[in-house]
Amino acid sequence: MESFSIISPAEASAKLEAGEAAAIDVRMAYDWAGDRIHGSINLPNQAIAFRTAEVPQDKELIFYGTNTAKA
Repeated sequence: MESFSIISPAEASAKLEAGEAAAIDVRMAYDWAGDRIHGSINLPNQAIAFRTAEVPQDKELIFYGTNTAKA
């Protein structure tokens, strides 16, 4: 089983810039369309299981989104 860890924004940025990682945005498409990390892949939580072919297999994955509630 793969492990997961929390990394800092600076570490994530460095890994993405070096091409070591891929950014996976788990927000809804309308949120991703408005603002996102350049080059990120939009895979909302509900779609990940159905769209695994879109997930890079040769890089570390950095999942990001939001944890705030919307009114």
